[in-house]
This record gives sequence, structure tokens and C-alpha cells, in this order.
Amino acid sequence: MLACQVTINRSCAATGNAALSFNVVVACQWHSAQQFNSACAKAFAALLVVDVLDHCVALHYQEGNVKVIPKMWDNQVIVKLNQLALALAAKYGNDEDLGLVYVPQMTANGIEGHFNGVSETVLINAGFTADKWVNAVKSTAVNFAMAFPDKAIAVEVHDLINDSAIPNQIITDLWNDSSLNQRVGAAIWWISGKTTYQPNLLDALTAFPGDIYAQAIGRSDQRERFKDGDYSTMLAQAKAMGVRYIELWEYEFVNNTFPNEFSDFNAYANATYD
Repeated sequence: MLACQVTINRSCAATGNAALSFNVVVACQWHSAQQFNSACAKAFAALLVVDVLDHCVALHYQEGNVKVIPKMWDNQVIVKLNQLALALAAKYGNDEDLGLVYVPQMTANGIEGHFNGVSETVLINAGFTADKWVNAVKSTAVNFAMAFPDKAIAVEVHDLINDSAIPNQIITDLWNDSSLNQRVGAAIWWISGKTTYQPNLLDALTAFPGDIYAQAIGRSDQRERFKDGDYSTMLAQAKAMGVRYIELWEYEFVNNTFPNEFSDFNAYANATYD
């Protein structure tokens, strides 16, 4: 299955003082290694790449599945993602409703920015190193920030090879980059109220001086995904961490699930941030 798309999300399914955002999503993955040549070429045709076979990698991912993805750390991939950023900015950069550009990374599960289910040995054999990943993600984030010079940028972060130092270095370096005017913050599209998943990264984010943007890990009726089965713990955790914006699932607004709690979070965000 080929999945390569750019999604512009104008949903109002958000809380916090950034009411509208566009989510830039580039996802490329396939279900078998046999699809490597044709699928990879088709995926990168959308990014104006002519010869891409050396810029993708097949990763064994969870129970024998194989995903073929672009190598985020490949120089050609970085160049083409910059072209994508410039093309998107030409179309949407002056839109006053655009408040936030979300920049994830292409990984084995799609675009969530983690390699859960892929062994460290497989990643290293594919050419992955911590330095390559840090430099690639920073370069792409800078390119999007320069393409959208007056917009906030949210960079997805996850532990890599069980190391929270990698994402922490990325967001810290970007926040301290004087050329970016502290517009590039961290994105955690997995906030749940729990502290058992990526606890060291949660600690690093809590101490992070920059902006943090989040998405609820699931719908409120998926109670097992939240601490003690309580959806409100996610909102409490967000405030404790200093999150300024949370993207919620449409389910919450269709069903008017937690209006008082959402109003409370909005009041906190409006009082805390400009």
C-alpha cells in the first residue's frame, strides 16, 4: 500500500489559544520489500525526485512486516522536503488562519517520528546514527521555519533507540537558534496523563523552556489510553508541563464530552500565553 500525502488540516478540533492550524503530513510506507523500486519512485515523484532508489530503506517492523521509507537523514530527502516546504509556503504562507505548522518525521509506522518495533541493529544497518537524525530533523525544521517566517513550528519528538537525549538535543538546539526567534517548539502527539511511556522525555519536556504543542493520544471513550482511565488527567498533565495548545479528536466536539474542562484549559492557555 502506497501512502504519500500532504494533508492541510483546517479542523477547529483544538483547544488552547492557537485556534486553527495546518498539519503538514508527509507519509511514505509500503507493506512489502518487493514494492521497493516502484513504490519508492512513485512516492518521491510527488516531491520532484528523479532517482530515489538510493534514498529509501527497507525496515523490518513488528512481527516480520517490512516497511520501505525514505531515509530522513539522506541529503536528497532533506533537499526535497525543503522544496515541499517552499511550495506549501507559496500557497498557504499568507493565510491568516495559519497559526501552526506541524513537522513530523517519516518512520516505519508512518509519520509519527518514532521507530517503535524496529530494532536498534536494523536501524544502524540502515545507516541511522543519532547525529544524522539530529541534524536531519533540525535541518528540516529550520527549512520549514524559514519558509514560514511568521508562523509557529511544532517538531514531533520521540525517544530514538531508547534515548531521550536525541529529541531533547533537537528541540533545545532549535529553541536556542537565534535565527528562528524562538518560533520552533516541541510537538507531543501522544499526551495521555500517563508517565510510564517515555518518562525521561516527559521530564525533559517539562523542563524545556520553549513552546510545547500536543495532541491527545486518543478519544475520551478510549479510557484505557489515559491514566487511571480518566481523560481529564491528560489536561492536568498538559497544564503541569506548560503545554500551550492541544489538538483534540473530533469525537470530543461532536459529543460535547468535557466542555467545562476544555474551557478551563483555554482559560489557562489564554492567561499564560500571548
